[in-house]
Amino acid sequence: AVKYSPFFDNRLAVASAANFGLVGNGRLYVLELTANGIVPLKLYVRSFSSSNASGRTDHLCSFAGCSGHSVFVSANCCHSHFSFTTQDSLYDLAWSEIHENQVLAASGDGSIKLYDTTADDFPIMNWKEHNREVFSVNWNLVAKDRFCSSSWDGTVRIWTPHRQQSLLTLPTHSCTYSAAFCPHNPELISCVTSDSYVRLFDLRTPASASNHLVLQIPNHAAPTAPTIPGQPGIPPAAAQPAEILTHDWNKYRQTVLAT
Repeated sequence: AVKYSPFFDNRLAVASAANFGLVGNGRLYVLELTANGIVPLKLYVRSFSSSNASGRTDHLCSFAGCSGHSVFVSANCCHSHFSFTTQDSLYDLAWSEIHENQVLAASGDGSIKLYDTTADDFPIMNWKEHNREVFSVNWNLVAKDRFCSSSWDGTVRIWTPHRQQSLLTLPTHSCTYSAAFCPHNPELISCVTSDSYVRLFDLRTPASASNHLVLQIPNHAAPTAPTIPGQPGIPPAAAQPAEILTHDWNKYRQTVLAT
């Protein structure tokens, strides 16, 4: 995932994973666009110590420059990083809408981590309620003290950065690849799942048995080829559904979204 900062038009973050996200570490990069190209917001990735001839210990840091070579510098404070390494893959990110230096990351271990670019390489907040991989995070553009996440565990959860527990859990009963708040209405949240449905939740409605679900739209189930030449294929309702991997709201037409 690659997303621009809502506060700086030249700053972006990148969530990445080793080995196509199947196994291995993840890394969150914070980069800036400059006249010299894309450069790290902060330069130091790895620190270590080295004693010089006078016996004094210098703290050295290394980073991979644009030429691919490692550059070594002496620094009094070299624990500042332009990237944050995690133990599991990172699948998505979302910039905070209330703090210019904070960014969320969705992790393969079921956790959501909040990083601050002015702090060290450890997250300042960590949420862990999902039982499977977290595939998306999305910050509410209207009610800016809330964000949501979706997971393979078949749930969408709503959070606030001010508390450790989620505010609400919305079940989808299917692997949920993407969830997003409507940019026009802070109480509407949509998601897409592996069963080929778009679901819309309205948080203003009573929870009851529907868990705020107000709309469920099947799509992406194409007709299969006809078994007899010249005859129609199987209608979409009877065809095997196709997974919906992502979606997005139209920011100018409040009733339109794309999958």
